[in-house]
Amino acid sequence: MNWQRFVHSRIEKVHQPGDRDLVLTLRYARGSTKILLSADRASPRAHVLSRIRPENPEQPPMFCMLLRKHLEGGEIYAIRQAPEWERVLQIYVQSRNELGDPTRYVLLLEIMGKHSNLLLCTLSPEEQPDQVVDSIVHVTERMSRVRPVFSGQAYTPVPPLAKKTVPNLTTQDLMEVHLLELAPKQQIRSLVQLAAGIGPETAREGLWRARGEIMQVCPHSQEEVVLRALQNLWERTLRNQEPPSLGLNELGYPTAVAPFALTCWTHWQQADSLDDALEYYYQNQTARLRDSARSQSLRQVLATHMDRLRGKHAKLQTQLEQAKEAANLQVQGELLTSYAHQVHKGMQLVTLPNYYDQERPLEIALDPARTAIENAQRYYRAAAKRKRAVPLVTAELEQCAKDMQYLEHILLYAENATGQELEQLRDELEKQHFITLKNKYPNSGNRQRKQKSLSKATGRPHTFLSSDGFIIRVGRNNLQNDQLTLKHSQGDDLWLHVKDAAGSHVVVSALHQAVSDQSLYEAALLATYFSKLRTSGNVPVDYTLVRYVWKANGARPGMVLYDHQKTLYVTPDQALIAPILAREQT
Repeated sequence: MNWQRFVHSRIEKVHQPGDRDLVLTLRYARGSTKILLSADRASPRAHVLSRIRPENPEQPPMFCMLLRKHLEGGEIYAIRQAPEWERVLQIYVQSRNELGDPTRYVLLLEIMGKHSNLLLCTLSPEEQPDQVVDSIVHVTERMSRVRPVFSGQAYTPVPPLAKKTVPNLTTQDLMEVHLLELAPKQQIRSLVQLAAGIGPETAREGLWRARGEIMQVCPHSQEEVVLRALQNLWERTLRNQEPPSLGLNELGYPTAVAPFALTCWTHWQQADSLDDALEYYYQNQTARLRDSARSQSLRQVLATHMDRLRGKHAKLQTQLEQAKEAANLQVQGELLTSYAHQVHKGMQLVTLPNYYDQERPLEIALDPARTAIENAQRYYRAAAKRKRAVPLVTAELEQCAKDMQYLEHILLYAENATGQELEQLRDELEKQHFITLKNKYPNSGNRQRKQKSLSKATGRPHTFLSSDGFIIRVGRNNLQNDQLTLKHSQGDDLWLHVKDAAGSHVVVSALHQAVSDQSLYEAALLATYFSKLRTSGNVPVDYTLVRYVWKANGARPGMVLYDHQKTLYVTPDQALIAPILAREQT
């Protein structure tokens, strides 16, 4: 990335949108731009912002206020990476103090994983960082005896890494670490540890390109081929002969970024610039990490409810088994009544012939303080109580099972939900009284916003085009399933759902035509893919017409009944599903 283009630009504004993020608005001859300097523990970085506009807190943090005091209006007169290919970006700024006297500072971004930091330092006469004015992360002597970082502390340079640069590597260096004898992952790790400026993606790409040459007839040693591939990649990148690119996973999400073409990835796309690639990559990564944390939080709440329901279900099962003993208690009461003359007060146990079971002897426990008739009455009352409990416990068991089934659907949707979809799931759970969000909407304006979000919570379903041209729609959550099946489909449309498992509603728009077998099969594949059984084999999928699907009174969102169904068995093979997913309509 060419940071020298920002030399002689002026710092117009300083913002701190996050605990470890800093945004500088720069003005230079070509206009203005924003650069992000982030000391985030998981994703430290520096790049231009062109699409993202981070939200700033109402009250700027103290570090931000200090930078505004010393840097706003100042001119950047140098930008360096020191030492060469090290992890420290140094931005030198000349500004003026309150008296109008010129002052010079250096803003340092130290990119060191969880130890990353942003510091403002004064300069020594030799133009080296001298004393720490302040830092975005304070490191006390208790936290680090080697390198404390706080206001007034003399700046201690980042410990240098004892590594060679790629141009200075030799085949002997590769042979000494036995590079080609290692497993692929160990080869990548070894190259990262061996050379400065090489990260996992650079090592992986260099090895990939070398492997292609090694497979051909080559007069050079394999170590020499690897070295030439790395050095060639290095030189081409520095000369801007390689396009910045993003490595994509199977779902099209960026999972790697590099200033060169990631040809080692099955799916990759070229970017207009490294700034654009970095911004897009970290925008997606940050959103996915945030959504992942929110998803995990929601899933923990759901797991707690599921555990409670499982415990309740087991307890109700025990109660039902006990309730079914009402007939046995009734028999014991009748036997005590019939043979009262044989039972005397003070007895704790009596054995009587059971005329309901071929006169087989039956032991009956007694309360010694009661008479035979009083003991019989006790058994009659217990039998009546348990008989009354059977329908009540049965109804509770059914409701418990329905709640567990409903939460299984929510868990399924929470796994891959985006931020907005997670919010909709939380709103749905609140409406169903599974969770209470006490402080989420503290004022009336936010309550109105909540009502608005609930009113449009269903959103739009996934829409795919079958190979025969039929439109297949798939619900993204329970509320959307209800809308899709019961309100936005015709009676002769085809409805599909995995049998006896959590999954999305799938509807094939028939448009008064007979749905082809191919489209039915593809819809069944989608039903398995968007279900709990997506990794299973030979999955049963029920299908019927929409007119045969209805909702019971009081049923939870997404829970429907259906009849006239047939069952199709499919295996959700990724090779079969990928072409269908690629035909998603936006």
